[in-house]
Amino acid sequence: MRYLQSKSTGWTERSNSPRTGVKSNTLIIVVLLLVVIGLPLCTCGGCVATLWFGVSAALQGSEPYKRAVAEAQNNAEVRELLGEPVEPGYLVSGSINLNNDGGDCDIQIPISGPKDSGSVRIRGTRSGGTWRYDEITAEINGQQIDLQK
Repeated sequence: MRYLQSKSTGWTERSNSPRTGVKSNTLIIVVLLLVVIGLPLCTCGGCVATLWFGVSAALQGSEPYKRAVAEAQNNAEVRELLGEPVEPGYLVSGSINLNNDGGDCDIQIPISGPKDSGSVRIRGTRSGGTWRYDEITAEINGQQIDLQK
């Protein structure tokens, strides 16, 4: 057995097992995993979120989106089922394709009120700069409401 002399405690027994540095190795591994796996995941997640919200903002600024929301807010049956005010949600999905003065749209918009929630779907085509809508419907609890009546 080997003994070491310490200024504060006097003679102490020294262990024969070497220090392994397990804690410092674990910390290094965790940091490396965070950098190698976590950083790319965060970067990809940030790109997806930016893309999603950018597309949603573009859809929300479109004429078909505004028309669908206005039709839902002005419909007595929708207001009765959802309560007032009827508000659009943020997670808009679908597409708008524009080519000069032509194009088409198919957009799904979540809507909600104090009583319940549902969605509005608008499908249409654009020709000569003018939109013509084939479908503007609200769906609330499985019930379809034609908003073009």
